[in-house]
Amino acid sequence: MKKAALGILIFVFLCSCYSIENKGNKGSKKRDRALAYQAYQSYNQGIAELKAQEYKRAIKSFLKSIELNPREPEPYFAIGLAYGRMGDPTNEIRMYDFAIRKDPKFAQAYNEKGVAFAKMEMYGEAIELFKHAVKLDDSLGGAHINIGILYSKMGKWDLALLSFDNAIKERASLEEAYYNKGCTLEQMEQYDEALACFNNVIELDKYHMQAYFSKASVLNELGRYDEAIIALEQSTALASYWANAHYNKGILFAKKARIARSREEKDLEKKFFEEAVKSFTEAVKKDPRHHQAYNNRALALYELGDIRGALKSLDKAIAVHPRYAGAYLNKGTILDGAGRDKEARKAFQKARDIRGGTTEDK
Repeated sequence: MKKAALGILIFVFLCSCYSIENKGNKGSKKRDRALAYQAYQSYNQGIAELKAQEYKRAIKSFLKSIELNPREPEPYFAIGLAYGRMGDPTNEIRMYDFAIRKDPKFAQAYNEKGVAFAKMEMYGEAIELFKHAVKLDDSLGGAHINIGILYSKMGKWDLALLSFDNAIKERASLEEAYYNKGCTLEQMEQYDEALACFNNVIELDKYHMQAYFSKASVLNELGRYDEAIIALEQSTALASYWANAHYNKGILFAKKARIARSREEKDLEKKFFEEAVKSFTEAVKKDPRHHQAYNNRALALYELGDIRGALKSLDKAIAVHPRYAGAYLNKGTILDGAGRDKEARKAFQKARDIRGGTTEDK
């Protein structure tokens, strides 16, 4: 089954909340107050443009705010966010540094700078920045979670779990803390504990589609296939476009079909393979390039005796992923069983050629 990736690094979105007055200058003249207010308006306009993903326009608005009132750190920080969304880490980090110079205690700026380093896979530097953010503001749940995510990616499970527990202790970003803790426990094959975490997420946020998806993954590992299917149905009810949720549902129905076969329950076997075909078909509707869904649909169709349909589905898998050795192997097996020896040998040879020269057949 497909598994969800460890949760995304927390993106702290700045709200329009900085003071109109210059710090330490409450007796400003009317002109200074007017300029500060204009800066505030430009900043708010930039925030709206940032939310609308109009990043270049947002940067212009923030620069105008800085020109009118250069003392505030928030516009520099917001420009950093915009550059981050535009995939420009150099300027992103540069703007966070400007924000930190304006306010050395700006914990969110250290957190987002850490996110930028993490995206570049500079995990050691990122962790130090997250730790500094926590030192400045221990209630900043995103920084605790980000530390945990990176430790988990590095295989330092105990440190990862400790970081997630710190976030939970601070009651900050609880859903993401429990979710990422659950993902880490799943990687550690502590499935019961992972399941408890995903259930906590759902209790806190019944619309957390990834929690249902990951819950299904651990239920699969525990052999609780019916419950896993229900969890995936809840996931697709929230996000019908999620191809991998439909795909995993197909995998589970195929497993149930094989269990029914082992028990000689022919009617149930047929029913479950039909459900598997439906789920794989739904997956490729949502993602027409999902080569694994085409491949597994072919296997289910073959089990139902639809050789023509199975070969057609394998050809679709090969069309979207020409170096998918598994599809050629399955095609060769089906052709061989159908007595089409020459075509079968050709398919088997293609699978061998791919596997001999690349690992791209996964």
